Amino acid sequence: TGNQARISLSINDVMFVCECMGFLCSSNFTSRTEVSFGLFTQSCQALRSSLMGILSHKQQCELDPNLAGNRCSDIIRLIASLTKPVTGDAKRLQEPLAACLQTILAIFCAFPNHSSVRSTTVFFLHRMVTCLREVVVPYIGEAVEVLVKHTTQENVLQVSQLVNQVIVQAKRPAVSLVDFIFVPYVRKYEQILGSYAYLDNIQHDNNTKEEDQEQNKANHTIIANKIQQQHKLQANPNQANGNSENGASAAYSSQFQERDEVMRCYLGFLRHILATSDFHGALTQPKNKKTYEKILQNVLDGCASPDINVVKQCLMCLESMLKWGVDLDKSGDWKSFYGSEVTLATVKALLSSAMKPNDAKASLALSSLVQIHQMQGKHYGGSGYIEFLLRTLRQAGLGGLEGYVRQLSMFVSSASSDSSSQQHQATATLKNYLRDALRAVKKPRQQHKNNNN
Repeated sequence: TGNQARISLSINDVMFVCECMGFLCSSNFTSRTEVSFGLFTQSCQALRSSLMGILSHKQQCELDPNLAGNRCSDIIRLIASLTKPVTGDAKRLQEPLAACLQTILAIFCAFPNHSSVRSTTVFFLHRMVTCLREVVVPYIGEAVEVLVKHTTQENVLQVSQLVNQVIVQAKRPAVSLVDFIFVPYVRKYEQILGSYAYLDNIQHDNNTKEEDQEQNKANHTIIANKIQQQHKLQANPNQANGNSENGASAAYSSQFQERDEVMRCYLGFLRHILATSDFHGALTQPKNKKTYEKILQNVLDGCASPDINVVKQCLMCLESMLKWGVDLDKSGDWKSFYGSEVTLATVKALLSSAMKPNDAKASLALSSLVQIHQMQGKHYGGSGYIEFLLRTLRQAGLGGLEGYVRQLSMFVSSASSDSSSQQHQATATLKNYLRDALRAVKKPRQQHKNNNN
């Protein structure tokens, strides 16, 4: 437009221009790749210089950190728009992308508590993991450590999604990252999940005594006030007085959903690190071992949860771990865990109130449970394991599942000669058999409950 031109553009306009520039430079539309590469590099450099210019004025940043953070987040958004069209095969753009990454991480470390800087940085990191994959891991260790350190109820999902993406898309290089953040990351999750403990004070049974129902209403009101205080809400006095019970129930329901989402992300993280043996060596190091054993116990305990989502995720964790763990355990040090403790966890899952045979999620949980029994029977002595499983079921009051155990024994004895498709069919058959048997076992309990009502 020329040096004399003056055009007033909003931040959204500039973002659009940057995105178009990124598309042009990263596509095959330009015949001279050196020209497009130079243009992309210059654009990145100009935006990086703006960021570093803000960071260099330390006095201004200290006087008004919120304004400085807002300016930085706007520029990070522009860089994110510039790199948005870049795909993972654009290797020639790796150098300027890595330079942008380093600059943005320096900005984030300078403003770790600025919500806008945090959110734009995390968005940019998602883009870089997609584009650079394993190349990005050495750069983001410090940033992820800062992210974890400043994780709260409000941003825990943001952090967990990024960590899970790194683990999935850059698995082997991510071992060093997990080794680095594992203990503080798990502790942060425990702290955040513990902050929802007051939700468990609510009694859910609608058939409680009248005085208990009155206590329920009081608990709901307390929780509503607590939520309003946490989120700094300005309640409408007229609305609060007119419909306080419904308002408290809605507030409780919202917090309960938040806790469920946090729990799903936490279990998702555990599933990723337990899915292969890649992380096992790092997690069994002295500095991580106690926390590793603790999360494994959490997974075992989670199989008895009244929440079918938790039961399903925990069984899937154990299923994934067994697939590589039994082969890795040459010395038998983990035999007690893979054999007896995991078996006890599956029995607890069958006893869980969440394990309803007609539920779709319960069906997925049963698939994992059956595959666990198949692998255990194959690796731990066939008939000897079958006898242990049968004895455990009887002790738990699930003797009615003996038919399922007999069927399992037949499939285990022929598993070595079966093809993968036959084993898959065997799993489906066993699951259906177990579901029918479980329905018959639980039916008398359900009839008894209905008769009492």
